Amino acid sequence: MIQNLVFKMKFKRIVALLMMVLVLITLISGCANKGNTTEPANKENVSTPTGKIDASKVFKWKIQAADVSGTPRYELIKYFTKAVEEASGGRLVIELYAADTLYPTFNAVDAVKNKVTEAAITWGDYSAGKEPMLKLLTYRPSDPFNTLIEADYLLRKTEGLIGEAYKKLGVTYAGSVIAVPGETFQSKKPLKTLGDYKGAKIRSSGLGQELFQKLGAAVVTMPMTDVYNALKLNTIDAFESGGYADNWQSGFQEVIKYNIEPPLHAPSALMGGHLIVNNQVWESLPDDLKAIVKYCAESSRLYMWTELKAKDEEARLKFAEKGIETITLPEQDVQAARKAGAELLREYRSKSELCNKYIDAYHDVLVQLGYSDIAKILE
Repeated sequence: MIQNLVFKMKFKRIVALLMMVLVLITLISGCANKGNTTEPANKENVSTPTGKIDASKVFKWKIQAADVSGTPRYELIKYFTKAVEEASGGRLVIELYAADTLYPTFNAVDAVKNKVTEAAITWGDYSAGKEPMLKLLTYRPSDPFNTLIEADYLLRKTEGLIGEAYKKLGVTYAGSVIAVPGETFQSKKPLKTLGDYKGAKIRSSGLGQELFQKLGAAVVTMPMTDVYNALKLNTIDAFESGGYADNWQSGFQEVIKYNIEPPLHAPSALMGGHLIVNNQVWESLPDDLKAIVKYCAESSRLYMWTELKAKDEEARLKFAEKGIETITLPEQDVQAARKAGAELLREYRSKSELCNKYIDAYHDVLVQLGYSDIAKILE
């Protein structure tokens, strides 16, 4: 009884916080409608709690995203860049580049560290070879979360650890820009049960790779820019990534035959798109602009989730109209995969100190949100 009461109180606080963020989205959107000027509205010095700032100084950043140009997710990232420019009164201007435009997507951390670009929007599993905890951030096959609020709550509880991980790599974590309602798993082969995954050639990343390996699949690593041709040439049988809207825009309806639901590698909302910034660039930024970047990242994340949710549902219907069949996996197979995912996550406790801390935090969130059965496997 007491535990339920505590949970309800915490849940109400989460909802209240979400409402505050939605108000921020509205305010930023209002600013965004006032124009696209890159000149500060007020060029005089302005007083802040930390002292005077030079309102005439304009900071310019180049940011490379991890998303392919023209996809809904890439286009929605522009909401973040525009929000920062408008909320800062034109004092921070961001030039956005699509994946692989300036450097290979997987090299984002080193590129930012060496100031090839001032910042990048990346995913943790791309740098997991340097800090294993980063592989746990994008998605977890064990996740039982059903709502954006639950996934966002976990992110908030672990952002300090995310910052520590990127600090070890020599860059600054400034927030998560992307929230995806859920990924997709699409295939050329009819994968109807867990047994069908054996021998299938699957493009995956992060913990998904290890889960599919446990299921007997042959896992292939490649950037999303190579997936279309890999399917066309039968280099792979199936892949996980993005949402239905992104995949429709990328033309995957031409080279796949099946949607597999739910996607075993990522059964819940994804919170990611880590904004990493060169350390010196971040330190040179005035405190008020740092705050603007962080709050705009937060509001953009929630804005993106709602937009993508609607676009994904629309695209899902398009796949069906194109003749793409949807296969729903048996519930017992889904539960078996979720259990295997939790066991896989538990193995990461010994991989690094940050891994152990993250899994402890994840365990506590699961208990708080009422998923004690999965939490127990992590102990």
